[in-house]
Amino acid sequence: MKKLRTILKVITSTKDAVTKTVGGSFKFIDKLLEKEMIIGTIEEIKDQTGKVIEKSGELYQKTVDKVEEIKDSNKEEE
Repeated sequence: MKKLRTILKVITSTKDAVTKTVGGSFKFIDKLLEKEMIIGTIEEIKDQTGKVIEKSGELYQKTVDKVEEIKDSNKEEE
């Protein structure tokens, strides 16, 4: 009977250790996933910022072209 109790104690302590280890692993994986989401978000922000800058450049160029067009038409009218 004493040996059975010893075996049960060993099994219980092993179960507790495994449960604690698995819990720690889940926390670690959660942190990794959270970091991956943050990195993914940063990459998306970079892409979107690049698109905004590109569109701003296009808008600037269209504005410069329009100003030149207006200047040229004013010179023709004079």
